Amino acid sequence: MRPVGTPGTQLYDDDTTEPAEHTINNAKAYLRDFHSFNQRFIEHLRGRDSKNFPERLQNPIRVAVIDSGVSENDPKISAAIEQKRIVERKNWTESSYNDTYGHGTHVAKLFLTVAPNAKLYIAKVSENNKYILDTNLPTLGKAIDYAIDKWDVDIISISLGLDKSEPNIDAALDKALRPRGSNNRSYEKIVFAAASNEGARRACAFPARKPGVIRVNASDGNGGDIQRLSPGVDPNTENFVTLGINILSRWQGTDTLISGTSFATPIAAAIAADILELARFEVDIGVVEQRWLYSSKGMRAALKRYAEKVPGYRFLRPLESPEAVVQKLKEVLAVDFYV
Repeated sequence: MRPVGTPGTQLYDDDTTEPAEHTINNAKAYLRDFHSFNQRFIEHLRGRDSKNFPERLQNPIRVAVIDSGVSENDPKISAAIEQKRIVERKNWTESSYNDTYGHGTHVAKLFLTVAPNAKLYIAKVSENNKYILDTNLPTLGKAIDYAIDKWDVDIISISLGLDKSEPNIDAALDKALRPRGSNNRSYEKIVFAAASNEGARRACAFPARKPGVIRVNASDGNGGDIQRLSPGVDPNTENFVTLGINILSRWQGTDTLISGTSFATPIAAAIAADILELARFEVDIGVVEQRWLYSSKGMRAALKRYAEKVPGYRFLRPLESPEAVVQKLKEVLAVDFYV
């Protein structure tokens, strides 16, 4: 039971179940497969010339990570800042820019691992613990607005959830999910959010349950053990699930295992970033098709095509080859476009 007076908005990283060795190994294998794919295919796209592409496709994929910030003391984070992979950080809290809780740092590192070509924009909305005070809830809406208006990101990743919807956040998400005008610069955003961590005992959290937002559930590295953390199957959604159980990470110089839909969310969002990166270079698409693919509706269709069906869910496994991804994208544009 949540203590009296504790706010209802939390970061979904609180699974404390004793880890099974096989799930740790499954998580390692999942990330190892992605590392191999990225080394062979994604990282080589960095040097390709994109100056003659349509305007939006000239830029690397931009992602806003809305969380507890990042720690400059973490070697992977400090390297990403130096290499301009983390482009900008903004703080909406009264504490320092630096993450002293670890949640946002773990989330950002997973993104950097799975989507090596994406550019990250870090929004700190959580103080240095797992809860966001009710009085600070408007900052989440402001961070979403900023990601849209100032950073003009392609993807927004939110690894937190509320029991109830909040008008300020709801309005910001509406702005992200709807077309904004008729000119070619007006793009919807692809929004991912963590489902919740209390299994079928509780319903999916907001904003993951909001129509248009891509809800992310957590599994082990083989697409199993889903019921441990994720809410029940929703017949009205795609029920995407990906690695979020017993991931080996590092915090303040010590190895640690992290579990939660919070950590499945950046992996799912990073898969989307890799798909868009391949689409930039390997698929000939017009502006209208491009705008659709850069929307939550278009990306849901692409992920649905690529995902592996497991009972009740669609497992977002590691990408296997650019040819397979490109073929799925062509199928999406031929069959699902604007359906």
